[in-house]
Amino acid sequence: KAKTICYLEDAAQKEIDACVSGHRGTLRLGLTPAYPDPYMSNLLLDFNQAYPHITYELFEANSNYIMEHVKNGVIEIGVIRTPTYIPPIFHAALSVEEQLMVVYRRENPWLSPDLDGVPIASLAGVPLSISYGFRKKITDMCLESGFSPYLLSVCSSRATALMWASRGTAVSIIVAGSSSDQENERFCCRPIIGKDMSTKRSFAILKERQLSAVARLFIDFCKQR
Repeated sequence: KAKTICYLEDAAQKEIDACVSGHRGTLRLGLTPAYPDPYMSNLLLDFNQAYPHITYELFEANSNYIMEHVKNGVIEIGVIRTPTYIPPIFHAALSVEEQLMVVYRRENPWLSPDLDGVPIASLAGVPLSISYGFRKKITDMCLESGFSPYLLSVCSSRATALMWASRGTAVSIIVAGSSSDQENERFCCRPIIGKDMSTKRSFAILKERQLSAVARLFIDFCKQR
């Protein structure tokens, strides 16, 4: 019995240490709906491999809802894309640079698969599929280049935006960390050439709220990546 008590005490102490260090517990995270999203998918899967005893509560919503959830304590970290306005009560614990990209089938009537980058002027008259979050930015940059964009589809998710490109009906504009996110034998993924084509993905937290050990561990893991 004494040996059993000592074993249970030791096991309990290990569990407490794991919770304090962040190796156990629940990560409560908010994400904008951008699937398929290789960056976040790889990040979460690699984090899970490194810390298999952590569980997850993931909320998918637009940036405003995510920041509201962070403010109300429903989640601890909100992964949003800027230039979304971030109120001063929030702090970007980490920011990742991303680029506006075009995705199109290699056999299409508008853009060559041999391009290294796509000048914004090359999109004149091309049917485009985009998400609502970048509608104003894309419209403004096309107007600055002297034409009105042909927006075939404006939708709320990256998956739907890419659907049109997958059938060769349109060219999709998405945000990605690199061309390899969508590049394969069927599709080209190329950066748009022009000014202000970069965006940031920010990991927003409340300035005056202390993060849990699990959330701190996740932020540190992301910074190392």
